[in-house]
Amino acid sequence: MSRDGQDGQEERWGEPAMRRWRSTRARASALEGRKRRLARRARALGRLLGRVRKAHGRLEARAFRAEAALASAADRCAEVERQRSQLANLYVASRRLLPLRTREEACRALQDIIANLVGSEEIAVFEVDGSGAARVVAAYGVDPASAVLVAPGEGIVGRVARRIEPYFRQGAALGSDAAAPQAPRARGEDDVMACIPLTMDERVVGVIAVFHLLLQKPELGPLDRDLLEALGTLAAGPFCAGRERCDALEGS
Repeated sequence: MSRDGQDGQEERWGEPAMRRWRSTRARASALEGRKRRLARRARALGRLLGRVRKAHGRLEARAFRAEAALASAADRCAEVERQRSQLANLYVASRRLLPLRTREEACRALQDIIANLVGSEEIAVFEVDGSGAARVVAAYGVDPASAVLVAPGEGIVGRVARRIEPYFRQGAALGSDAAAPQAPRARGEDDVMACIPLTMDERVVGVIAVFHLLLQKPELGPLDRDLLEALGTLAAGPFCAGRERCDALEGS
């Protein structure tokens, strides 16, 4: 607008109106400038947000990998601890059993080991002759009259002796009776938690039957099973009570 035109407009509008118009134009220009600055800032923030999201995704992936590695390490630690406990139990059992020279000592050692390391005070030890028949030679916490002679191949004890493989009960553990803990209890096949063959030179010379567990023992775990199977080998030597007894069993 030319100066003459502006002067003419000022004359028509008057000075106050002209000041208001100029002020409005100045504010509009300032708002337009602010709008452009905000738009630039919004674009910058958008780019920053994109970078933050990518960084967050990378951090989530790293956290996931770290959690997986931690879980794997925890599993390895648990396995190492299980193996350590297994070796410790086997060491205790071997130190206790290997020096023994009689069947009676072996049976008493088995009672102590199973009570303290497995968690049962009810066991019966069977002798197996050359025909595969089994008879009770020691019983602890169990009435021996309830664990009678087992015919070859019959019942849990007979099957374990014939197949030369252990038996472990499936399902919940059987807890010992709280009343009269010192009284021997009548137990049958339904009460057997585990049955382990005593083996020497690939022959079964005896069988260990484990009945109800202690009340605080929820179940037989992998360590218990490993230890019981190891006892079947460790206790066989002293259970035979010398080479003469093994030869007599083999020739029966």
